[in-house]
Amino acid sequence: MVMEFGHVVHLVQQAVIEILEQQDLNRVTGCYTTAENLVVWVWDRLEAAELQSMQRIRLWETETGWVTLEKPA
Repeated sequence: MVMEFGHVVHLVQQAVIEILEQQDLNRVTGCYTTAENLVVWVWDRLEAAELQSMQRIRLWETETGWVTLEKPA
């Protein structure tokens, strides 16, 4: 374990959810908000918020559709 899960939840809430909740995603992220663009925006926010040890983020659009961003090897 790299970090306590409760701390990860707090960082995600603060760095991503509170920023995006009830907002125009295009305006907040500064780009046309596709899942692919949004996962990059989320990655950048979380890296800036102490989660540099991330290896992968998966952003779910639907039950069967998602995009995954992985740190290069």
